Amino acid sequence: MELIQYIRLLRKWGWALILCAVVGGTLAYITTMAAPNQYQAQVTLSVGNFLESQNPTTQDINTGIALADTYAQILRTPNLHNAVIEKLSLSLTEDEFDNLVSTQTIAKTSLLQVSVTYVDPLLTADIANELAQQLIEQSPTNLTEEQQLQITSLNEHINAQSNDLQALRSQLGDIETELEDEDLSAARRQTLVEERSTLVDQINETNSNIAQYTMTLANIQQRTNSIEIIQQAIIPREPLSRNLVIKVLLAALIGAMLAFGLALLYEYSHDTFEDSNDVMHTLSVPTLGVISKIKQANKSYHSGLITELPPLSQIPEEYRTLRTNLLFALQDKRFIVVSSPLPQEGKTITAANLALMIAQAGMSVVLVDCDLRIPRQHEVFGLANGIGLTNLILNQRSQIAKPTHASSEVSLARVPMPDYWQEIAQETEQPNLTVITSGFNPPNPTELLGTMLVKRWADQMLQSGVDYVIFDTPPILVASDAAVLASRLNAEVLLVIDAQKTKRGSAIEAVQRFKNVQVNTIGTLFNRSDPRAHSYYGPHYDKYYQNN
Repeated sequence: MELIQYIRLLRKWGWALILCAVVGGTLAYITTMAAPNQYQAQVTLSVGNFLESQNPTTQDINTGIALADTYAQILRTPNLHNAVIEKLSLSLTEDEFDNLVSTQTIAKTSLLQVSVTYVDPLLTADIANELAQQLIEQSPTNLTEEQQLQITSLNEHINAQSNDLQALRSQLGDIETELEDEDLSAARRQTLVEERSTLVDQINETNSNIAQYTMTLANIQQRTNSIEIIQQAIIPREPLSRNLVIKVLLAALIGAMLAFGLALLYEYSHDTFEDSNDVMHTLSVPTLGVISKIKQANKSYHSGLITELPPLSQIPEEYRTLRTNLLFALQDKRFIVVSSPLPQEGKTITAANLALMIAQAGMSVVLVDCDLRIPRQHEVFGLANGIGLTNLILNQRSQIAKPTHASSEVSLARVPMPDYWQEIAQETEQPNLTVITSGFNPPNPTELLGTMLVKRWADQMLQSGVDYVIFDTPPILVASDAAVLASRLNAEVLLVIDAQKTKRGSAIEAVQRFKNVQVNTIGTLFNRSDPRAHSYYGPHYDKYYQNN
């Protein structure tokens, strides 16, 4: 779609966009204000123990970061949720609990944030802390009972050895002080030296034991896959912001977009023309007239004639506009082929009313029913269809006599084939207008309409003083009769477009089919239109018509 089409779409469906936007924004406002306050608490976990190491390796750091992502997923598992629900005796299902929890890893760190959003501020913090605790308890982070006993024993040994080391160093200090005495006898000095050597050996052994115990303890406590709570959740004091303005605007935008999408879907599925300007823009063919929809009391063809309407009512005035524009566009052309893309689009009534309107202007008109498949002009004017165009083309004798009226009984007798077209043309109540009905339905209508005889009889009509000959033909997308006839006669085509029915694709293909045989579509008629859809009609346009 081009920009102008989007503008027309907005003009047509703007009310729906505004309505859906208002409804969406209102619903968002009501639901947001009716919802209870929400509180959020966060607990922060550290994965891995490289933060405690003086020289952490790259492998330790990367392992901690990778494990943080893994534990973020574990925090969303039902087993963990059910453990928290049971521990805190919460009246929540697992699915409801899952909606409360969100996790986030801080980029390029092994820190994991767990957020809980709930309506009770106290429970919000409790749930966050208990969830972190359950993760620690259910993960490989915890030491086994045997490891815990080993750690206790090692700590005891380290403490005992530290006490022994302190005592040994104190004894060593005393010996060193005594050895400083110059009056000390040689025997005593020798004894003290030996004791000092023994104490030094004992101190070294004790230091070695403490180092071994410490290394064993560090090995037990060294856990790459460890989790620690570094920031517990605190009870939130203020509820989360409702973001009322953003929610209302977003809901209004979504409502408008939804309405616009539905409008697009509707337009594409119906794909009919908006107005006569749309027809002209799409087909690149001038629109010669716009005919409003006729409100018929009954569905008969005859009731659609302009002679059944007040002369100064809207529909006849629109046909007068069509007549003026068409005759001006024709210039010196006298043959007019009336067709439509598909059936039931109004081409039969259009051909009849156009013929009537030209005849009312004082010009001689012959209306020829060339729809040899489903002829209707005899029904429109209440004429007999015993003999007609097919008899004229085939130069055949008919077994059907001319009745005096369409409803008269028909007597069978041989009727000689007329030598001139006037003998099969039937007069109508409108002066200057004669009608040649279709006659019998032939098995090969397209071939008949493409013969030179059609051209011969049409030329003879003009030579007889007829001003215009109008040919009512089948829909161009149903049969090629209209294109064949127009090509043979070098006639101009008036294409009838139904405002409520004709699809854009059908109209485009119809024009193209005439172009394929070098036939000019002189213009279109926008039929069965709603006057309110046209911008050039004011609110009081109907005051200019009588009995409109």
